[in-house]
Amino acid sequence: MLLNESRVREVLERYQIDILVATTPENVTYCTDFWSLGHWLLPGVECYAVLTPDRSQAPYLILSQGELDLLIEQGADHLATFTYGTFYYEMAKVKKSDQTSDSSLFERLTVSDGPYRNAQEALVSLFHNRGWSNLSVALDERGTTPSTFSMLENKIDNLKVRPGYALFQEIRAVKTPEEIERIREATRITERAIEAVLAEVHVGMTEKEMAKVFNMTVIKEGGTPLLTVIGCGEHSALGNAIPSDRKVRKGDIIRFDVGCRYKQYCSDIARIVVFGTATAKQRSYYQAILEGENQALGLVEPGVTAGAIYQAALEGVRRAGISHYRRHHVGHGIGIEVYGPPLLAPDNSMPLEASMVLNIETPYYELGFGGLQVEDTLVVTEQGYELLTESSRDFRLIID
Repeated sequence: MLLNESRVREVLERYQIDILVATTPENVTYCTDFWSLGHWLLPGVECYAVLTPDRSQAPYLILSQGELDLLIEQGADHLATFTYGTFYYEMAKVKKSDQTSDSSLFERLTVSDGPYRNAQEALVSLFHNRGWSNLSVALDERGTTPSTFSMLENKIDNLKVRPGYALFQEIRAVKTPEEIERIREATRITERAIEAVLAEVHVGMTEKEMAKVFNMTVIKEGGTPLLTVIGCGEHSALGNAIPSDRKVRKGDIIRFDVGCRYKQYCSDIARIVVFGTATAKQRSYYQAILEGENQALGLVEPGVTAGAIYQAALEGVRRAGISHYRRHHVGHGIGIEVYGPPLLAPDNSMPLEASMVLNIETPYYELGFGGLQVEDTLVVTEQGYELLTESSRDFRLIID
């Protein structure tokens, strides 16, 4: 299960919220373990999940009539469904005994509640049909329009509607075992894809060619490419180095800041190698950023604040040899979104909790020299942490 039921109850009670409405692809999938192709792919397509006052009730799902086939194929037909829009399927005239289970199920679904003209009308109808009034509602504002807020407040008696995206982030900050396993596998896929690139890298290989090997390996391993920042030489100093025709040369830093999705959950890790002969500066500066990450890791346990982790990383890098080191954050939460709370930034007083999944990173970008980066994924445990990344974090030299 993705949805952390106890966390939902805790957060909603704290903020006195009765109903929570998800509208973004990430939050709908989190609530229902159902993903809408149109919702993830096309801006403007709407799909909602509604968590009700009755915590024993499965979430209600509002989706396009054209995606009922996805509901069947994903085994999510147990969800109470309200549909909207128009989509045409013709039913073959076959004997009842020859009817497949899928066609029988689809026939039942097509006569369920709906279709309504649009998602907002379906949402209002759900509230009316269930008699939900005099309640407090948190509506995820990221995947809908302001008119949805006003429509609910105008058409439902005494409904108090507030933005809900921040509540979803707070709920999702603490992961369930299923979420952790998905992140773990996404991380493994990413590490295998980095190794596939390093097995093929040679003088004259372009960044684009490395990116192709990386992405093809991710797909082969069951993931979906998400983040492919691969820069070599001086290009590695750009934080968002889009793979180019730049060719690998002897002595180049090759920086990977890469990730993928696995069952909708993300990975994001960073590794560097030096191709050929390394300079003293490359070695010493890498050791400095690694020491900063190690200092941050050594502080991780429940109750420690995000700001304290940031300070430990920053001071660790500076003491280890890069006295001028600057950084706006040293990591972030990760899950169904690449970035989530807590952001490991100065003055962030949010405490770590067990089962949070974090990325800790200490990148260093120097134009004319190159970029150095180490980034790892971990889950906070009651005693400290467990690294989900398994590949070596040591300075690595690749010889052609």
